[in-house]
Amino acid sequence: MKVVYRPEIDGLRAIAVFVVIFYHAEIILFNHNFFKGGYIGVDVFFVISGYLITSFILRELEITNKFSFSNFYERRARRILPALFTVMLMSLPIGWIYLLPMSFTDFTKSILSSVFFGSNFYFHYTGQIYNIESSLLKPFLHTWSLSIEEQFYIIYPLILILCLKFLKKYIYIIFLIGILISLLFADWGSKNYPSFTFYSLSTRGWELLAGAILAKIELSHGRQNYKIFNQTLTALGLFLIILSVIFFDNETFHPSLYTLPPIIGTMLIIWFSGINDMVTKILSSKPFVGLGLISYSLYLWHYPIFSFARIKHPSISDYDKLEIFALIFVLSILSYYLIEKPFRNKKIISKKILMAALSIIILFLLSFHFFAMKTNGFEDRLHVFLKRELKKNPWEILKDENGLCLDRKNNFCSFNKSGRKKIFLVGDSRMESISGKLLEKLKSQDINFISINRTGCPYLPDFDRIDHKTNKIIDRCNQKTQNTIKNELLSNKNSIIILGGFYKSYLTKTGNESFISKSGNISISSGFINSVQELLDNNLKIIIIYPIPTVNFHVSQRLMNLIPKKSFNASEYLKNNPQTISLKNYLDQNKEIFDLLDKLNHKNILKVFPHKLFCDTKIPNRCLTHDDKNVYYFDTLHLASKGSEILVNKIYLYINKLFPK
Repeated sequence: MKVVYRPEIDGLRAIAVFVVIFYHAEIILFNHNFFKGGYIGVDVFFVISGYLITSFILRELEITNKFSFSNFYERRARRILPALFTVMLMSLPIGWIYLLPMSFTDFTKSILSSVFFGSNFYFHYTGQIYNIESSLLKPFLHTWSLSIEEQFYIIYPLILILCLKFLKKYIYIIFLIGILISLLFADWGSKNYPSFTFYSLSTRGWELLAGAILAKIELSHGRQNYKIFNQTLTALGLFLIILSVIFFDNETFHPSLYTLPPIIGTMLIIWFSGINDMVTKILSSKPFVGLGLISYSLYLWHYPIFSFARIKHPSISDYDKLEIFALIFVLSILSYYLIEKPFRNKKIISKKILMAALSIIILFLLSFHFFAMKTNGFEDRLHVFLKRELKKNPWEILKDENGLCLDRKNNFCSFNKSGRKKIFLVGDSRMESISGKLLEKLKSQDINFISINRTGCPYLPDFDRIDHKTNKIIDRCNQKTQNTIKNELLSNKNSIIILGGFYKSYLTKTGNESFISKSGNISISSGFINSVQELLDNNLKIIIIYPIPTVNFHVSQRLMNLIPKKSFNASEYLKNNPQTISLKNYLDQNKEIFDLLDKLNHKNILKVFPHKLFCDTKIPNRCLTHDDKNVYYFDTLHLASKGSEILVNKIYLYINKLFPK
């Protein structure tokens, strides 16, 4: 059942996909990011989808007095799945080349979750925050929006038809109640449960229903042509969308009441667009319509291509982005004409062929995922020296009978509890990454080793860490947990406390915005110094670890890509092609931290300088990320097994000084 074609809606799709792509591409013009709110392009798509789907359902009911669910879902399958599956199949070999085994299994999981319309749930429950830097490295993160639409398509037709059959005279009230409940839930949820709110149909439903109610009003009463309103309100609608793109950013609560302007703007264009108004003419022009026609393919292709490009080269240049744009457009045009159009045409691709093709692809993807899981991401792709380093994330190695040691608020991991001496390792995931090697070193000693490490949380009693977006206290890093740790340390006199972490992120001026003290009038740097001094004053011995050099590329990823696949002698290649970073840059970037830690002077404090272990050793003024037999770093921040061993050996020497045998 065809809905009257409106070219300006394709033009609106073009704007939506354009701002989304520019947002993900991180385009900077005149030293300013004009597309920092470009993610609202997805919300524009939701309004359009709600309008078109409802128009289709209502027109079929009006003309035939019945509705075919099988035809409806066949149309949706023809529209969505062939192009989506094509991108998936084309992405698998690229992922094989560039993704590390653990990332590759996550990649196949995300593909499978999208196949079964659940990628929004997958990314929420795996803790993937959409608008942070790491999200740009998840090739199929963008499919969360497709899953929301697909879930909407599954449940909405049945609910709409039941409402029209039994509650027809209340249909507008039902639409309005649905919009209001979903919007209020979104507004509340964006401040309290931002991840679930972002990824959930229940908090996005109001956007789809906003388009749906327009379709119902149009079918029942028609769209009136008021020249003054058409000219003014379509321009206002476009202005609201553009304004949102420019002024929204990653800190904006979304979806929420703040999202109303782009949604209202989209509704104004859909409702008031007329043949003679300027905005409609622009949106109906060939360039906009052409982009709108391939918008679905553009949306599908752009994210994995940019993601793989960033995985290969973390810092892609403006010239690289131009090449990527060209590739995206070429692939989108090809997939539109070779995949989308043929599969939508029943005369070219019959229902039988469609179902057979989709079934074969789903079976293949299921099988591929099964083997990926069975082989730990096809880890045999790696050279031996990398394979042993990449079995699991280094911060997930240390466990006890209660599971992972990282991020506990109490009941901290304690090993060799009968040991007469105690050593505490206190810090963040960087410290957790060395905990396994430290435990190995201490196992034969009469030492009780306690690991107290929390992601993004240094030792800072009387401080709460605040989530910027929600303005809420992070549970694992609040004053209560911090003081639980403090009391544990102070109650164990003569113990050794090893302190470390990504201090540049916490203790500098940038970090101050994330932490709030109990008194409210003490800086985070002073709070840290005071807290360490308190431990020293209570006869506790401290080994403080200065900043571990941070690498500006994912070490294991780069090595996997750089070492020739046919090379049997990886050691020779690594020896001749060292991957290093500048010692000077490291020292410059961490000067503030060095100055701060240098203030700590006491007979019971010893200091470990990781840069003296990894930098200016074999290559002057450079910091090594590997040698010819071992990799030192797992990623950009965390040490791998050999790197941890090098650092732990130095720490162990200091332990022997403080705990003489």
